Formats: sequence, C-alpha cells, structure tokens
Amino acid sequence: MENELIKCTVETILNGYVSYISDFNQITQRIPGNFRDRDWKQLHANHRQRLRLYKDHLRDIVITCKELLKGQEADQVVWQKIRASYQEAILPNADRELAGTFFNSVFRKVFPGKVIHEALMFYNLPSTLDSGDINDSLFRNYPAQADLHEAFARILDDFDFGVPYYQKENDINHLVESVKKVILSRYRATNETTTQVLRDVFYRNKAAYLIGRTYLGNKWMPFIIPFLHNEKGVFADTLIFDPNIMSGIFSYTRSYFMAPIKIPAQTVNFLQSVIQHKRPYELYNAIGFNKHGKTAFYKDFINHLERSSDNFILAEGIKGMVMTVFTLPSYNVVFKLIKDHFEPPKNMTRQQVKENTSL
Repeated sequence: MENELIKCTVETILNGYVSYISDFNQITQRIPGNFRDRDWKQLHANHRQRLRLYKDHLRDIVITCKELLKGQEADQVVWQKIRASYQEAILPNADRELAGTFFNSVFRKVFPGKVIHEALMFYNLPSTLDSGDINDSLFRNYPAQADLHEAFARILDDFDFGVPYYQKENDINHLVESVKKVILSRYRATNETTTQVLRDVFYRNKAAYLIGRTYLGNKWMPFIIPFLHNEKGVFADTLIFDPNIMSGIFSYTRSYFMAPIKIPAQTVNFLQSVIQHKRPYELYNAIGFNKHGKTAFYKDFINHLERSSDNFILAEGIKGMVMTVFTLPSYNVVFKLIKDHFEPPKNMTRQQVKENTSL
C-alpha cells in the first residue's frame, strides 16, 4: 500500500512538472513570431501568461497530493521515500534541477511545517551546471579565418528573424567598426581566435538579443548585440562590450527574458562566462526560472556559509521602522526582514498637531 502511495505521489508531482515546463516552452516559442510580426501587445500577454504558469500548475498538484497523502502529510519517512524515488526518476533529465525545485514547491505546500532538509527536499541536486562544461551544440561557431565583414554577414544570415534586415550592409559596417575600435585597437587576432554566439535568441519587450563571446588575447571577450524591429525591418541597435551594461541587462530589476532554452544549466554556464559578477541564481532568474533562482540562491548561500567565518551585521544607515536590514560582509547580498509588529513613531505632541491644523 505504501509503495503504491509513493509511486502515485511521485508520478503526480513529475507529471505536474512536465506539464508546467511543456506549457512554459510552448508560450516561449510564440515570442519569435510576436517579434517578427511586431505584435507587442501579444508578446506582453504571453509574458504575463508565462508568469502565472507556475502557480497555476502547482495549485492543482498540491490539491491532488494532499488527497493522496491524507493523514500522512507530516510523515517525514514517507517524504524521504517519495524524494528518493523522485530523484531516481529525474536524474537522467537535462533539466533535473528545475524538476527538483518543482518538487520543493509541492513539498512546502503539502508538508505542515517549515523544515528544510536535503533528505526531504532538493537544494543540492547535481546538475550539468556543476561541471562547468558547455556543450558545443549550444552555440554557433565563427572561426577567425573569415574577415570581420564576412563573419558578421554570416551571423546576420544565421539568425533570421523572419523579416528582412533594414539596411543590413550598414549594420555589418557598424558592427565591424565597433570591433575595430574597442577590441582590435588593443588585441590582435590569431589562428586561435574564434567567436561563439548562443543559438538561443533572448527576447524582452521590443528587443531581441544575441549573446556571444570572442576568444582573443588568451581570454574570452563577451558581447551582446540588441536588435530592434521597426516598420522598415530588423536592425542591429548597437554592439555592447561594456561589462557593466551587460550586467545591467541581466539585472533582477529587469523583466524576465523569453528564450527557447533546451538545457537551462548549460545556458547558465555560458552566460556566466559572458556576464561578469553574476551568480547562477541571478541568471536562472533572468531567463525566467525565478523559482529555481531561489533554490540556486539557497545552495549558493549555504555553500558560502560553510567556507566563511564572518558574522552577520546590521546594515549601516538609519534604522528602519518596518524592516530589519543586515548583511554578511563576505557575501554581496543585503537581507531584509519585515517585522511582524512595529510601533509607529510619535514625534509630535497633541499641542503641535493642534497648532499645525487649521479648523
């Protein structure tokens, strides 16, 4: 009986995840067409729909799991067996870290309590992210044998947005001049020089972004090419080399990218080599997997605590009335806790109120 319960619960959660990620990818695949047709209203509608997906799918799975586990929701032994069986089912999958996070979400909704334990949840599940390897199929490769003009012409041909480029030759010349000015003024191309561009195009609002890197001067030099689409056609807006601007494009303050990513961990590996000072959890968040971004943050934070010896300190500045703000000096994150109760300040007397009020 227990084995059947575990089997049914695992299947329910896994089928829920498969349904969620299928819908997620299906919505994402509409975006290139929205960009092609300049249908910005539908693009934003698709973005909003994708934002709601996780909660919508999770709600139904939680209801089913509560019915299956009725009376055993708090049984940690049962949950350990469910987790072990679920891990066995997802380990062969390329997106297993996302499936693990979906399990965590179900567990937190069904299990009555706030326990966090690796025996019950997934926050340290091995993924292809841990190896640091990047699969060659992830990007298009442009070796140094071609001259700059030919290389950019190939890139623009390879990334077809479904509509003609507006002033394509001007775009190519502009891109070539940017490389000469910013890169070739300091470094010289060799036989080892090569350029890699992610096959996945990143869409956000009314722009499409190509993300790549060039091996030159014994190091990788990242770049981003934003494309816009007006009534005359598609055109390259600029060529970005500045690491601070690139980091800002992937900031948590921006809306999520829409990109048809097949292996998220591999894409995050590539992005880490391009976007400086971004941790994996920030990049998962940027590409639309914000729930897993939280899992990745927890993993990153716990690993940091194991390696560090400093203590938490209250943040500098004026003490807040609503929140307590603190930091860990060795970790570049500010923590904010909203207080359950707080007393509003009483800086004015009754007489001051009367004097400043006209009746």
